[in-house]
Amino acid sequence: MNLEHVQDKLVHADIGGDEFDENWYQLPICQRWEIKLFAPVVGLYLRFFVTRGMIAKHLKLDDLETREELLNDSFDEVDTLLLDTRDEILTQAIDDCIEFHQPGVSRVGILYGATHMRAVIHHLTTEHGYRPDGGEWIDVFEL
Repeated sequence: MNLEHVQDKLVHADIGGDEFDENWYQLPICQRWEIKLFAPVVGLYLRFFVTRGMIAKHLKLDDLETREELLNDSFDEVDTLLLDTRDEILTQAIDDCIEFHQPGVSRVGILYGATHMRAVIHHLTTEHGYRPDGGEWIDVFEL
């Protein structure tokens, strides 16, 4: 994606490295080690044994959390770090964009993972009264 024509308008709306490190070291040590030990194994497994079809099957995401997602609390602290903290930064950047809206600007693109879009949709509808009017799907990869 060529972003040269909008380079001066890009906003970094994600957690910084120092803040991530600070939050990372607040996680229980057993979870940090578990992630460090299993991430390479999972990465190798994905690289050599998982097909695009298998990945696509598990990428489906609805606006509302599933029962399994709601009941799975095994990595709540990690979810807080990787999702909730980053969602707060993202929604604050959206608030800033809305507050300092420039005349003639009618679109804002948000390049973030799909799971974060739940927080974006919830925030825009509850805090700003927005209602979804349409959407554009972008294929990540083809099967």
